[in-house]
Amino acid sequence: RLHAPAPDSYRFAIKDDTLPDGTFIPGGSLVMFSPYTISHSEKVWDNPDVFDPERWMGNLNPNSFSFPVFNAGPRLCPGKSLALMELKTCVAYLTSK
Repeated sequence: RLHAPAPDSYRFAIKDDTLPDGTFIPGGSLVMFSPYTISHSEKVWDNPDVFDPERWMGNLNPNSFSFPVFNAGPRLCPGKSLALMELKTCVAYLTSK
């Protein structure tokens, strides 16, 4: 989370759209967002610059828009399910020992 795989990302709005937070995007606009900035924002995370794996404990459905590494909505990364399966496999292996 502290080091996003890409510092920023761009999308082109083909037609008028409204973001989940209500922000209107007119068609033809270039929209830029920064996963790096989101990862270090105190508006999104408590103590954003602190490594704290326990922040995820008990949160079974984190908001995909707050942690956009795998994107969200219709442009969901096809590698997300593979990454989650690898995580579960590693945890199962480590806890069986």
